[in-house]
Amino acid sequence: ASGSGPQEPLPVGPDTSNKPALFYAKDGSLYVSDPAGSPGRKLTDGPADTDPAPSPDGSRVAFVRKASRADSGGQLWVLDLPADGGAAKDPRRLVDPAALVPTFGGDDPARSTLHSPRWSPAGDRIAFLKTAGGGGFLLTAAADSGAVLAPRQPLFAAPRFAWSPDGVQIAWAGGRSDVSPV
Repeated sequence: ASGSGPQEPLPVGPDTSNKPALFYAKDGSLYVSDPAGSPGRKLTDGPADTDPAPSPDGSRVAFVRKASRADSGGQLWVLDLPADGGAAKDPRRLVDPAALVPTFGGDDPARSTLHSPRWSPAGDRIAFLKTAGGGGFLLTAAADSGAVLAPRQPLFAAPRFAWSPDGVQIAWAGGRSDVSPV
């Protein structure tokens, strides 16, 4: 067009400006593809990190750190992510299953493992399962201190559970009537 300056070139390829980040585990380490579809950036070095769960604001990721890839679960860790996309800081252990009190019937906390972390909508708590067969006992931990809150009655849940939008309740499915209501 006459009288106008140079024009900006039109973008080529898909618009990735509003795509959320994708967190995933590969070869015992955690990665983020930010935005989703871009090449992954390595966040941890393992030895067997899995179950990444980004916080609602994207500033942290909760994950399970296992001693080996053969383990079914491990310890609950949190990694703070820099806002500028730079190198991630050192992760910190949030919950060590060996430090938990027995959940039901005298289980051995030293042999327990954790899995399936889920952030509350406000990002202040993380729900997770303490292994006990095909699912686990549902617990929550404060995201800053790791203080664990166990319900008065042990709740056995399948890995499919979710926080309510207001963060006050957790919906879960359980199939073992010997340890919790179904």
